[in-house]
Amino acid sequence: TVGPDGAVEIFIGGPERAPNWLPTTAGSRKVFIRQGFDSWDEQPARLRIERVDMSSPQPLPTTAQMAEAIAWAGEFVSGVMSDWPEFPFTYGGVDAGQPNRFPAIGASGDDALRGRAAVNMHWALAGDEALVIEFDAHEGLWSLTNMGVFFTSMDFRYRPVSYTPSRTAVDSDGRVRLVLAHTDPGVQNWLDTQGFERGNTTYRHMLEGSPVPLRTRVVKHAELTDVLPADTTAVTPEERAAQMWLRFNAIRQRYSLL
Repeated sequence: TVGPDGAVEIFIGGPERAPNWLPTTAGSRKVFIRQGFDSWDEQPARLRIERVDMSSPQPLPTTAQMAEAIAWAGEFVSGVMSDWPEFPFTYGGVDAGQPNRFPAIGASGDDALRGRAAVNMHWALAGDEALVIEFDAHEGLWSLTNMGVFFTSMDFRYRPVSYTPSRTAVDSDGRVRLVLAHTDPGVQNWLDTQGFERGNTTYRHMLEGSPVPLRTRVVKHAELTDVLPADTTAVTPEERAAQMWLRFNAIRQRYSLL
């Protein structure tokens, strides 16, 4: 439930409170919050956390609690390195022997609203290759994000490693074509590999509408002009530099407001 001023107040744990109450258990450790952004000028939500009815300082952790927390953090780091590289193959329906293609998306309407309608592709490209990702323009907030083999973020401050509807050119046939390539192909929808030979690209859909199928094909970088439609939106080096500055300034502003 949203207040008249647009603010949302959520109570976590403690006695039940209507309407925005999340119950917890003794084993609860964290709250996961996802914000979705489209255009660079959108402002992030300001998040604040406070204990209800504070009458004294927060209790200091005991030695045992600190030791447990440090052990948990260490196991988390080692677990990320051992679990995440295999996660899409174990749980995401991705065939390790079939790179450069997206599996089918299996998600309910509720999943899409919560941003859980997602599918991952692991890609592998030679130095002279590029990958064209093609799908119908569609309603809703979708994103395509390029990541490393360990699902680590690429350099999103300076490089075009992610796209959303407002930053994507749609071809005259109503389709979106992104070009995953090692070097700038001179088109609007360049998805930068950052020079990596392998990586992961995740498509996520949320809010209105429904996810759409994504088709891919590997081509030679030198053949992109013949493969893409004649009216594909092109960009000059000067325009690419301007896009980089827009991205950099927007991300710097976004994180300073969190």
